[in-house]
Amino acid sequence: MLQRTKEVLSGEMPKKTDNIVFCKLADAQREVYARVLDSPDYVALRNMHKRPCYMCGNEDECYSKCCKLDMDGVLARHHHPDGEACKWCPSCIGMPAM
Repeated sequence: MLQRTKEVLSGEMPKKTDNIVFCKLADAQREVYARVLDSPDYVALRNMHKRPCYMCGNEDECYSKCCKLDMDGVLARHHHPDGEACKWCPSCIGMPAM
């Protein structure tokens, strides 16, 4: 088996360039995006570190006690198929949400 390493190919390959193109969302895409941002999963993630607490008004870090993830959210259902919240909710869905 032959293997060409990056060191061997570095002189033969053109430099990598990234082109970032911004474009407007279509109407349907904009509607889906708005629904995702308003979903229980994203609302919990956006608000979990706000003080006072967005659910109970407590000034302390209370999301582990009263502000559990809404299990109706798409990411919550996927991450918690048994329907039970974990001790890290809602932080547990942070990476999948990105």
